Amino acid sequence: MGMYNILQEAIVCVNCNKRIKISIQFSFGDTWLFRYKIGDTIRWGGNDKGIPNLPLVKVYGLAEEAVCPFCNTENLKEYDIIIKKDVIQVSRAMESYEHYLSSANEGDYVILSG
Repeated sequence: MGMYNILQEAIVCVNCNKRIKISIQFSFGDTWLFRYKIGDTIRWGGNDKGIPNLPLVKVYGLAEEAVCPFCNTENLKEYDIIIKKDVIQVSRAMESYEHYLSSANEGDYVILSG
């Protein structure tokens, strides 16, 4: 993945339904291991990947560790991170990797509008 940023997120374990914290790697914005959470604004002006201030973009995310500490179940590892005008809106289960493969953006993101 090269240099990346990290989205810190809480998910519900698919097995035991307890909330667990995960870190999702993604390459968009100034990729310099910055840590983000939902609602944060993406930084620009360094090791940039992508285009600033897009109306809507879907970014590929990969969980660093998705094993539940309570029941040892492997949870989802791949996510779509939705970013609107540089603000992180949500992360959700990846719809399809095909979207990223057909993208001209090294598989890191797909412009949804704009």
